[in-house]
Amino acid sequence: MLAMLWLQKGNVQEAEKWGKIAWELLDDRGHLGITEKKMGFKLERMLGSIGRLGGNGEGKKWKK
Repeated sequence: MLAMLWLQKGNVQEAEKWGKIAWELLDDRGHLGITEKKMGFKLERMLGSIGRLGGNGEGKKWKK
């Protein structure tokens, strides 16, 4: 959530910082799959897939 808020405010550096922290926490708790680990951290991908908020994991909207 902090990464999304900072990105909304236009501060990409701060959004990246908090996104990486979230990524590490997800990994530490076993919430990242093999595919996610191989693809590595990318802010847009992570935010696009959080909570299935209409993203497809690439920061783009799902097509119905």
